[in-house]
Amino acid sequence: MDAVVIGQGAAGLAAALVLSQEGVGVTSISKTQPGKATCTVYAGGGFTLGVGGLSTQDHKDATLRTGRNLSVPELLDVFAQQAPSIIPFLDHVGVPFSIHRGGLSIEKDPSFPLLGGKPLIDALYNKCVANGVRFLPNTIATKLISHDKGICGVEVLKRQTGSISIIDAQSVVLATGGGGALYERTDNPPRITGDGYMLALNAGCHLLDMEFVQFYPIGIDIPGGAHWFMDLGIIDIARLTDANGDPFLDTLLKQEGISSGREANLFLRDKCTVAIALQNRKSQTLLHLEDIPKERWENDDYLKTIMRMFPKSNPPWQGPVPVNPIQHYFPGGIAIGPNAETEIPGLFACGEVTGGIDGANRVGGNALTNCLLFGIIAGKSAAAHAKGENIQPLKLGERTTRIGISKLQISPLSSCLKFKENGVTPKFVRPSIQGFASQHLQPVRSEEQLRTGISDLDMLAELVNRQVACSPREVLLCAENLGLWCTAAAVAFSAYARQESRGSHFRTDFPEENPAFEKNIYIRMG
Repeated sequence: MDAVVIGQGAAGLAAALVLSQEGVGVTSISKTQPGKATCTVYAGGGFTLGVGGLSTQDHKDATLRTGRNLSVPELLDVFAQQAPSIIPFLDHVGVPFSIHRGGLSIEKDPSFPLLGGKPLIDALYNKCVANGVRFLPNTIATKLISHDKGICGVEVLKRQTGSISIIDAQSVVLATGGGGALYERTDNPPRITGDGYMLALNAGCHLLDMEFVQFYPIGIDIPGGAHWFMDLGIIDIARLTDANGDPFLDTLLKQEGISSGREANLFLRDKCTVAIALQNRKSQTLLHLEDIPKERWENDDYLKTIMRMFPKSNPPWQGPVPVNPIQHYFPGGIAIGPNAETEIPGLFACGEVTGGIDGANRVGGNALTNCLLFGIIAGKSAAAHAKGENIQPLKLGERTTRIGISKLQISPLSSCLKFKENGVTPKFVRPSIQGFASQHLQPVRSEEQLRTGISDLDMLAELVNRQVACSPREVLLCAENLGLWCTAAAVAFSAYARQESRGSHFRTDFPEENPAFEKNIYIRMG
């Protein structure tokens, strides 16, 4: 009985740990060193769930409302009802945390104040090692292998040697995270490149809700500043205005019944993102950090963290700071069922690589809850399948719109190892992909913009197919660019199909929500 887990963030490590504890031999693969290519490390360390006086029904209602009624019902039920079960799991793993109303927070490592998820990753990794999980670093999953009965293994490429082999497995878990590196302006680490989306699409799975890309509304946008964000709670102590000093966001918060920036950060990131993006088309949005006294910057832990993102020559208290939304999370992804099952027998998925829980917009703190809970569920389901139990594959429901990406095929990674007369380096290709996203896949979109983008995917694919790798580093970049192209295509086709505005997907030609589109859009290759 053997299983492969692809990805080593919270979801992947939780799945690997559960598999090992169920007596299944586990190989955990990652394209870098364990735990180094994951968003979990950079997370704030907060979980949202029904605890501390907040009921599981309240958590479910908030998730559905914030996702603009697009959460898949059976997934949402499992998510909200079973979320409290992560508490004994965290105790078992040895992660220190505190519970408050509506969630829990991991105790941060004071040596790494910006890495709120590091204690979780460290504890999960150590527990996996103690339970005999086999780790394969610097190993790129290039293809999911299946036969008529379902999944049977994974094709992998070793970065250092370029050698290709197949790892046999009765079960495979995809836990590769999202696709944030599609955007030049993102708070995600650079290795988050849509690898799992590509693997799933090429295997015949559907993705859903890919048109919805969550941005943090307030991203730092100054020369020499880091690609980072400030949560919306900052507007409770510093004014956010247009270039003329008008606090334009206040009207939106009142209309939505939101009493503070802190509350907006949990439930209204999407509409605040769109409001700021639209305002920046008229005049630059400014955050008046000069409203905060210098001595408070030096004494408040959160503000000291933000201060590190500014160049010393331009400290935050000197004056208003221009802000633009910055990419943060992919609510959409691989279609799964309540057991983390996909449409292929033996293939399971968990974490940000999946879709269906968040709908059009994610509640703050739901990401880590999702990763841990469905990591556990995926581990249990994959173990049961590996032992011969009949875990039925997912069958899509009727409340869907399905579209296909059929125009182009991206060459396999192995083609990048061959000489090409017109070859280009993958480092040259990456800015072209990110430039495509900056031009066509921002929160504010139009039919003409998306139609042009879909047409431009042809030229982008031709460029991606010309990649040549001459070093282990370039092998990694080539692989990632393949995933980024698939991510870009999925977002573009899905956004074109959704002829309304919902969540962080805003169509200037369809600026209102349309009840006819209160359904999920599914996309697949072919």
